[in-house]
Amino acid sequence: MKKCAVVLLIPSVLAIRCFSATTPRDTIAFNESISDGQNLVSSNKKFVLGFFSPGASSHRYIGVWYNSVPRGTAVWIANRNDPVQDKSGVLKFDEVGNLIVKNGTGSSFIVASEMGVRDREAAILDTGNFVLRSMTDRSKIIWESFASPTDTWLPGMNITLGNLLKSWKSYDDPATGDYTFGFGPSIANASASQFIIMWNRISFWTSESWNGDTNSLIPVLKSMGIIPVSFQCDNLTCMYTPNPADIMTKIVLDQSGSLNITQFNSEAKLWTLLWRHPDSCDVSNLCGVNGVCNSSVSVSTSESICKCPEGFAPQEQSNSRKGCTRKTPLQCNGDRFIDMLNMTFPDNRQKLSVVEKSECEFACMENCSCTAYAHSLSDGCSLWHGNLTHLQNGVETLHLRVAASESHGHKMLWIAYVLPPVAFLVFCLISFIWIRRWKNKGKGKQHDHPLVMASDVMKLWESEDTGSHFMMLSFSQIENATDNFSTKNKLGEGGFGPVYKGNLPNGQDVAVKRLAANSGQGLPEFKNEILLIAKLQHSNLVGLLGCCIDGEEMLLIYEYMPNKSLDFFLFGMFTLYINIPTS
Repeated sequence: MKKCAVVLLIPSVLAIRCFSATTPRDTIAFNESISDGQNLVSSNKKFVLGFFSPGASSHRYIGVWYNSVPRGTAVWIANRNDPVQDKSGVLKFDEVGNLIVKNGTGSSFIVASEMGVRDREAAILDTGNFVLRSMTDRSKIIWESFASPTDTWLPGMNITLGNLLKSWKSYDDPATGDYTFGFGPSIANASASQFIIMWNRISFWTSESWNGDTNSLIPVLKSMGIIPVSFQCDNLTCMYTPNPADIMTKIVLDQSGSLNITQFNSEAKLWTLLWRHPDSCDVSNLCGVNGVCNSSVSVSTSESICKCPEGFAPQEQSNSRKGCTRKTPLQCNGDRFIDMLNMTFPDNRQKLSVVEKSECEFACMENCSCTAYAHSLSDGCSLWHGNLTHLQNGVETLHLRVAASESHGHKMLWIAYVLPPVAFLVFCLISFIWIRRWKNKGKGKQHDHPLVMASDVMKLWESEDTGSHFMMLSFSQIENATDNFSTKNKLGEGGFGPVYKGNLPNGQDVAVKRLAANSGQGLPEFKNEILLIAKLQHSNLVGLLGCCIDGEEMLLIYEYMPNKSLDFFLFGMFTLYINIPTS
C-alpha cells in the first residue's frame, strides 16, 4: 500500500505543478517576482498587470489594462514618472517588504511601502484594482492602486479632492500632466460639492453641484437614450456605477484637460465616446492674452492647442498657454489690419452704432488703443481695446491690428491684386510708345527741322526770287496723279528714291521723285535739292514745280522732260538719272 500510495502521490504532485505553471497567476508572493514579458491576470481574466510601452515610446512601464481589449490603453501605471529605459525591469518585494520596480542597473522605484510586514501578497483584482493584501486574510487591504489613480476613473473607485485623477503629459508619455480632476466642496460655495478640473492649480472647469440626484452633476446625461453612468456621492467623495452594469466603462481625464465617458463596444472591439467636456477652448482665456485656442486639434497629437496670430510670438517658448506678445509694437499711424477667419469674438467688446464696414475700420484706426474690430450686417460694429482674451476658432471674421511691417498677408494680397493690372498697364504703355516711335520715325525728324515744313519750303523758294510758281500738293493728289505709284508709271530710281510719271488734274505731265526710307538720304538732300534747283533756274534745265510733305512722305514734283535735260549732263552725279525712252 505504501508503494502504491507513493506511486499515486507523485503523479498528483506533478499534475499540480504542471497546472500551476500553465495557469496565469494573479498574485505575487513576498519571495516572488515578475519580469518584463510576464503578466498577472485577474481571476476572471478581466484585467492584466505587466510591463508595456505607450504609443511610440520605447520606455517601459508597469501598468494595468483590460485583458479583452486589443492594444488597450493602461488604466493605471505604477511608475509613470520613473520609466525603465529597457526590458530589464522586474516587479518584486524588497527585503523590508516594499513592492518595487527594479531595473538592470540596480536602481529601483517603490510602488507601495509597508515596512516590516511580510504577511502579504500583491494581487490584480477583477475590478482593475491592484492591491497589497494579507495572505492570511485577503479581505485585509494594506494598499490599493484605487487610492493612487493615474488618469482613469474605474467603477468602484472613490474620487475626492485628495484622491485625484492626473492627466498624462502626452499621448506617448504617461508622466503627470497639467490637469487634475477631483470631487469636493465648490470653490464658490463650500456647502455644495461638484466635480472640479484644475489646470496648474487654476480652476479649469466645474460641473453642476451635487444635490443627491444621480445625474445632478452632469445633467446633460439625462438627455441620452441610455444614461451611461450613475453617480453616488456625498459632500466629500464620489463614485459611479455603469449602465448597463456589466459593460466595460471608464472615465478618463485626457491630456487636453477634458473628461471623457466611454464604454466598450464588444462587437466592434472599440471604445465609444459617449460624453466629453469641457471642450478645452470653452475654458476662459486658456491660451493667455492674444493666444488663439484651436479646439479642432486632436488630443492624440503633440500639436499645441494654442497658437499665436500673425505678427505675434509666444511669451514663453516652452509654454504656449502663457499668451502671445507682439513682434513689433503698434505705431498708431500706418498700422494695418489682418483678417482672422473662422474666429469666435473675444471678450469685452465695445459696440458702435455705425453702418458701414469702412466706418467701423476707421473708428478703430483713429483710436490708437483699438486692437481689433469686427463688422457684420446682423451684428454691426464691434471694437476691442488692449490685449485680447479668450480667442478661439469659430465662424466669425476678426480684423486684428498689427504694425505695417507685420501685415505680410495683406502685402501679399495687395501684390496679388495690384501687380497684374500694373504690369499690364506698363506693358501697354511700353507697346504704345514703341509703336508710336516706329510710326513717327520720320515725323520726329521733320518736327525737329522746320525748314521742311510746307510754309518754310515756300519761304525758302520765294527767298531765291525765282519768279516761278511753286506748288504744294497733298499726298492724295500725288497718289491720284501717279495712279497710286503704279509700276507702269515708274520712270526709274536713283539714290534719293524712285521717280514716277504723273498727270496733274490740269493735264500737265510731271515727274514725281519720292524719298525712299532705305535711301540713306533725307532732310539734307531734300533741302539741298530745293535750294539747288531754285538757284539754277534755266530753260535747258528741268524745272522744280513743287513738293509734297505728309508725315513720313517727302516728294518733289518736277517738269516732265521726255528727252532728258541739260542737268543730266552737267549734274548727273548729284541728280537723278531718268531713263526715258526716246521715240
